[in-house]
Amino acid sequence: MKTIAVLVLLAMCFLIGGCSPGASDGKQIIETRIQQQSNGLIKLVSFKKTNGQAMEPMGIKAYTMNYTAEIEFLDDCTWGSGGALGWPGTFAAVRGRPNPMFINFSASEVKKGQRVTVSGEFVFQKTEQGWQLSQ
Repeated sequence: MKTIAVLVLLAMCFLIGGCSPGASDGKQIIETRIQQQSNGLIKLVSFKKTNGQAMEPMGIKAYTMNYTAEIEFLDDCTWGSGGALGWPGTFAAVRGRPNPMFINFSASEVKKGQRVTVSGEFVFQKTEQGWQLSQ
């Protein structure tokens, strides 16, 4: 009986769109960014939603999701780790030495198999189409 009640609650939540974005939403965003930005040099090892907060500034429903993710490098490369300024939230990676434009990101050289943990946050806004990532 409890199982049916939980399923009904989840179904209602999705139908009315009141649920907040979940860890699977954040994981999908990270996986997409890695695919688009890393030139095939990075893979996602794990993703964890660490906190979240619903808010409604100026009548706009929003949700902030904090996360940590562990990534692994699939080859020796240089990536935009952010250096002393911290991780900038991108997964830009290139084989060999970066061009001068890439150096502006405080790039770090990494080895194949090396793992790094990054953290950040996503901000979502509620729209008629559901929760959308704010750009």
